[in-house]
Formats: sequence, structure tokens, C-alpha cells
Amino acid sequence: MPKPAKFSLARYIYHEGIAALFAVLAIIFFDVPANVIPAFMLFALAGGIAPNIDEWMGIGHRNPLLHSFLLPFLVWLITPRSIVFTAFTVGYLAHLVSDTAKSKQYWVIIDNRVGVALLWASIVLLGGMLLGWNPMAAYFS
Repeated sequence: MPKPAKFSLARYIYHEGIAALFAVLAIIFFDVPANVIPAFMLFALAGGIAPNIDEWMGIGHRNPLLHSFLLPFLVWLITPRSIVFTAFTVGYLAHLVSDTAKSKQYWVIIDNRVGVALLWASIVLLGGMLLGWNPMAAYFS
């Protein structure tokens, strides 16, 4: 069983700061209506912290189950084309991007190459979904 990661408040503040920055940029880019901005920020901040749930679950930090596209994809299956999915995914992407930028611990699954490849595949997949690509379109056409 993986050893739980040491709690670091600075890490959470860092991820929430990056998620807030991405959220503000998304609010501008997606032209989010003013009455939805508070909810958008709330869900983006939730997405920014969500990958680190792996620490609380005791499954090891940067576990591929939570540091990949899987959790936002599940949110998308429940609420596609919604403010919840868009905001949550913006925050989640911010977390994944900031993980690649801040350290050499590239979220290893088998080795660095596999971890980095899956991480970037997740970023591309989620980015495409945010921009309107529907990975399930072939199944529902």
C-alpha cells in the first residue's frame, strides 16, 4: 500500500491559485455570463483540488486514477455541456498543467515516458472537450 503523501498547505494554495487564474481566463475566453461567474469559480476551484483526493484516499499521490482525464470524463458523462463540467475541467486542467510545470515528479505510472504521455493525452483530451469536441459523438449520432 502506498505511503500517504505529507500534507502541504502550500501545495493546495498553489493549485487553487493556478485554478483561479485558469478560471478567470476561461471566463473571458468562454464569455461566461456575470450571474454564473460565482458558480464557475466554485466548480473551477473544486476541479483544481480534486486530483489531490488521492492523498486523502491513501492510494498514493499523483495516482493515475485521479491525475488523468478519468474524473472530468465522469463529470462530463453526467453533465455534458454544462457549467459544472466546463468549470470543473478548467480547474482540473490547471492542476494537471501545474503538476507538469512545477517539479520533476511527472506523475509516474510505469516510467516517466508512460506517465508524461498519459498526462499530456489527458490534457489534450480535456482541452478538446472544453472546446466542443465530443468524444462520444460517434456512439450517439
